[in-house]
Amino acid sequence: MMIAECRYQRQDFQSALEAYKITRAQIILNDESAKNVPDPSERQVREIALLHGGQSAAQLEQWSEAIEWYDELRNRFPSTIYLAEVFYESGFAHQRLGNNPVALELLKEVASNYRNEIAARARFMIGEIYFGDDKLELAIPEFQRVMFGFGSENAPASIKNWQAKSGFEAGRCSELLIVKTRTSNAKQKAKQIAIDFYQYVIDKHPNHDLAAKSRERLEVIQGE
Repeated sequence: MMIAECRYQRQDFQSALEAYKITRAQIILNDESAKNVPDPSERQVREIALLHGGQSAAQLEQWSEAIEWYDELRNRFPSTIYLAEVFYESGFAHQRLGNNPVALELLKEVASNYRNEIAARARFMIGEIYFGDDKLELAIPEFQRVMFGFGSENAPASIKNWQAKSGFEAGRCSELLIVKTRTSNAKQKAKQIAIDFYQYVIDKHPNHDLAAKSRERLEVIQGE
């Protein structure tokens, strides 16, 4: 049943992509852009088509094609209200292609210039990229910026989700530091940092799915 559902979903995304391609072809044929589509509602129709076309390609894991859609949107409508989302989606696609330097540049554009849920998600992704590259000293501060930024405890629920995830990932980074450090003093310090991060998730985000996992990791670390 699950395999069938996945197949139907792919068919849905493929059908959507084909439909958006028709709109994109018309936009290119008429060379439409912010310069010659003055009506805001008409611009938005075209912007949404390009954005959703890219997202449909991304759902099909056609990352290079997705980037082409996002670039088209940025080039034709550089002041679009979806700019933050476009930067994020482009960064994510580049990350999936293994282009981490480009991905980081695009994600930082969002994280540095916006204060919404997409920016929090972008900052989290920056931390994940550094984590994946084993640059723990760069990853942890990025996760902390999500945890304690964006209004901290007063952040909306959508951002708190990323705060909890950031706290958990910071804990995982710190656990790796325990293994990497050589002196007993450094190991103890890294251990305490990991404990503090997991405790943060438990205390500040008790209803999040990762609170239980944080409690499990805490028990393991404290039992070592």
